[in-house]
Amino acid sequence: EFRTWLGLYFAMELLQKPSILAYWETNSVTLTPAFRKIMQVNDFRAFCDFYISLTTLETVPAMQTFIDMNRSFFQIPSEVHD
Repeated sequence: EFRTWLGLYFAMELLQKPSILAYWETNSVTLTPAFRKIMQVNDFRAFCDFYISLTTLETVPAMQTFIDMNRSFFQIPSEVHD
């Protein structure tokens, strides 16, 4: 599942929308159906929450480096936690 989440993360960089939830919306004009087929939004949010929690761990330097390089992505908008 991590590879799936990471693939969606990279896809989000290529196709930018105003919020994370916008990738899972059902509006026919702005629909991105692949996101809904690949992973549920709640699972995606769970991965985000997990990796955000890793930012405080100093025992995982490789993951910490990855997170530091992508810190702006891991700043999850407040709407995601509703």
